[in-house]
Amino acid sequence: MNIVHWPGEYDVKASAQALLRLRTFYYFNIDKAINGVLFDDHCQPLNPSQVLKIIRIAIDNNLLNEARLWCEALLRRLPFTSYQDENINELAIHRFLAAIYNQAGMHKKAADILLQLTQSGHSEVDQEYEFYKTSINETDEKQNIALTTEEYDNHYKQLCRENRKVCID
Repeated sequence: MNIVHWPGEYDVKASAQALLRLRTFYYFNIDKAINGVLFDDHCQPLNPSQVLKIIRIAIDNNLLNEARLWCEALLRRLPFTSYQDENINELAIHRFLAAIYNQAGMHKKAADILLQLTQSGHSEVDQEYEFYKTSINETDEKQNIALTTEEYDNHYKQLCRENRKVCID
């Protein structure tokens, strides 16, 4: 069988957005999903490149908390994968994580993440660290990443998960 049309960029983006939507509604375990277990069904594990794509799409959709969670899960998974890509390594993932915190207005947290990497000999990391450090304003510093700027109504989420019953008078 010959596949005539491979999924395009639009299809990949829509699939990642759907996965992120499922995650924000049903709170499935990201580590299990990366390892190929979703809602107790087994599928092909995600490779680091695919997870990074999900992280980028989460960032583009301002789902910064989701991006952070997927990034942290990727950091936990990375040492156990045989996937080889010179652009996807612990340093690159930490830089993504710092950028997420910076975008969320948590400049001190972003700088703290990169501080431990400034001795790595990568001038980009040193520059990013200095940029985040100069952005720190203790009075404006947020303590937590907001879930989204347009967070779905919690009652709606609970209804979708069947945690609530609709009462019609």
